[in-house]
Amino acid sequence: DNATSIGETVSLVVPVAWQDEEASEEILNKIKMKLGRVENLDGSVVDYSDELENAFSLSEYYDVASYGNHSITSIMTDWYYAPYDFSVMQNVSSTDEEFMTGLTSWVYETYSDLDWSRLDADDDGFIDSLIIINNGTTDDELNMNTFDYAIHYSPRYTGENAGTLDKPSFKNYITMNHLFLDGNTIIHEYAHRFGIVDYY
Repeated sequence: DNATSIGETVSLVVPVAWQDEEASEEILNKIKMKLGRVENLDGSVVDYSDELENAFSLSEYYDVASYGNHSITSIMTDWYYAPYDFSVMQNVSSTDEEFMTGLTSWVYETYSDLDWSRLDADDDGFIDSLIIINNGTTDDELNMNTFDYAIHYSPRYTGENAGTLDKPSFKNYITMNHLFLDGNTIIHEYAHRFGIVDYY
């Protein structure tokens, strides 16, 4: 099922740092600006949209495009220090199950007190929106469908991987290289959640 385009969505955003790349404050600040509304773990919300010049943040764009019918606020974790080098992972599928298992376990262990029900508005046992942004850099030609690139993926987990209301799983997520934050890619990939194909 595609995500609803009406109502409020709380996105979980996980910045990923590779072992051979610098986890810089500059990248974190750029992520926040492109997200727009970011909720801190203490519940306070800061809107970074105005820090962008001649561009929309994710939340700002969908506020306007939906005529106020779809609202996005993001909760961003600390860096997830993945146990891999980007020099290897830039050629690995960004839907790699081993990577996702490690990231998922870290999120649940590190943020065990998070109110997961807020991230699952339709109570289907799945987090409504997960956005993974990694800090990999490359001088080579970008490799599609890897951690070098940006995609939206819907694994459609079932059975024991389906998740519960107390511990929802991921039914769709965006994974992207931070280099794509310079454009409108995050807005484009988010639109795939609604079943829209290559919407610009």
